[in-house]
Amino acid sequence: IRDRYQRRVHGGDSITRVGWPACGEIDIMYYRGLDPNHVEGGVFAPKFGKTCLHKGGGYTLGFKIYQLIWTSSKLQFFVDGQRYCTVTLAQSGGHWPFAGHKFFILLSFAIGGNRGRPDSSTPFPQDMVVDYVRVYRQL
Repeated sequence: IRDRYQRRVHGGDSITRVGWPACGEIDIMYYRGLDPNHVEGGVFAPKFGKTCLHKGGGYTLGFKIYQLIWTSSKLQFFVDGQRYCTVTLAQSGGHWPFAGHKFFILLSFAIGGNRGRPDSSTPFPQDMVVDYVRVYRQL
């Protein structure tokens, strides 16, 4: 994904059967304006979650490429070709809903929530600019 701001892969076709977080959630990139020098990547599942920080800055100065390499037993997170996080099936204690079903890709422009509420200093309107989203399947 080449863009600015938050991207996630969420739940997919199992969300209606098992709900969240049992369906799994993968945040490819999560940017918080309160902490502009970091972005996060992470996963959420029942009894398991992991979040990793990428410390690089410049996230709002231009396009960045956020990448996820996803196999049945491992997720690797990258910013501009630099791997900053790996999450494995072994780390999950067996709580691994990231294989065996399809997922949705959501391009979410979330403001507020438990990670910081907007106030009078929050600039509005804001823009989410996406150059492209590409999905590849290894054969």
